[in-house]
Amino acid sequence: MPRARRNDARGACFHVENRALSGRILFERTADARDFLSGVARVVRGRHLDLHAYALLPTRFHLLVSSPEGRLAEGLRRVQDAYARGLNRRLGRKGPLFGGRYRARLLDTHVHRAAVLGYVHESPVRAGLAETPAAYPYASARLLRVSLRPPWLDARILERWGGDDGRPAVAWELVGRWLRQPDPDPPDLDALVLATPGEIAEWLGDATGAHVLLRASTLEHVLESARREVPSLVVRSGRRPTSWDLLEAGLLRSTCGLTFAEIGERLEVATATAYARTRLHRTALRSPAYAATAGTVVHCALGLEYGALLSPLGRVRPGRRSNSG
Repeated sequence: MPRARRNDARGACFHVENRALSGRILFERTADARDFLSGVARVVRGRHLDLHAYALLPTRFHLLVSSPEGRLAEGLRRVQDAYARGLNRRLGRKGPLFGGRYRARLLDTHVHRAAVLGYVHESPVRAGLAETPAAYPYASARLLRVSLRPPWLDARILERWGGDDGRPAVAWELVGRWLRQPDPDPPDLDALVLATPGEIAEWLGDATGAHVLLRASTLEHVLESARREVPSLVVRSGRRPTSWDLLEAGLLRSTCGLTFAEIGERLEVATATAYARTRLHRTALRSPAYAATAGTVVHCALGLEYGALLSPLGRVRPGRRSNSG
């Protein structure tokens, strides 16, 4: 069966990853990492790709790259083939080194790129190889701390989104939550960022479960401002009054992905109380006034969180997703 053709448009940006064949090690020594990056540097000079971030783990690698001339596939093939031949020659063995084709996920919005930037730099920490991204010697996060960077690393994307330890300020907390609480049915984040308050209110009414869209600190900042403007928000749903307390608990659950225990700790109430408030929030969303307020709050919070990460044209190109090997 023929392989699916990769989407390798000129200027496209990708998260590329691959892992070693079962039981093998990709990077055992500092010299191994240096050899791999030397191969990357050669294809960068050949305009096959631009490298923005990387993390080389013992059994796999992550790259954040763009394809300036639509030659990503050729460039990655050269990198992997040259590295596999060199490592096999050093170890005196034959056969494949990688477990299969590399995976290349197309990142067509700045929101996705910022999140992947955090994901790549967090990978050594998740694997227990370092306490912070910048402490890991075989990843690009450490290079953010120095003024003189290698010419094969295009750091413009890092300078735009990178924190002082290599994690983007916006994406860092969100990436951590995505890893701890994978969302089985994630919403279309890009569509929500561009949605109107009314559309967001409609989504809140239909959404179930906990989704990780916002940092809790961002949501609470917007809620604090909104409370000052409308301090006496009270809407009736059935016989029970609902207010800002219910809205805060409900949105911490549905848009920040917090557990009931985390909500209770943040609001200084019992876990059972936090659970009850989120249930009442779900009921209160049937009230048009309450739903409109919730939609406005989330709309403002999404704008604050992601507004600077939208494409320069202010629009997100929908529909394109990952290309898997």
